[in-house]
Amino acid sequence: SHSSSSSEGSSSSVDSEELADKIEETKSINSKILAKKETQSLSQAPTGFNKPDRNKDRRTSDVFEDMLQNRMVAFLNDLKEKKKKQQDEKTRKLKELEKVKTNPGMSK
Repeated sequence: SHSSSSSEGSSSSVDSEELADKIEETKSINSKILAKKETQSLSQAPTGFNKPDRNKDRRTSDVFEDMLQNRMVAFLNDLKEKKKKQQDEKTRKLKELEKVKTNPGMSK
């Protein structure tokens, strides 16, 4: 069981790198959205209707934030699921190997 833990360590570092990429991507998307919103609100400022527009803006950004948040959560859950499947598969194979070792007659 000792060798399996070392191989798991290397795979988890790949996952965290992937995750870091995703976070960076999300951050850049966020900053783009913010920049866009800034220019929008500036261009809307001269009109007399900036109050309702701002509220609309805020609502849209909240929806967007939620969407990004959900995507991140989904991504993390997906990673967890994959890891669990890998782990289950490893465990199953190990059990099968041990079965073969203990009863060489059974090829099941």
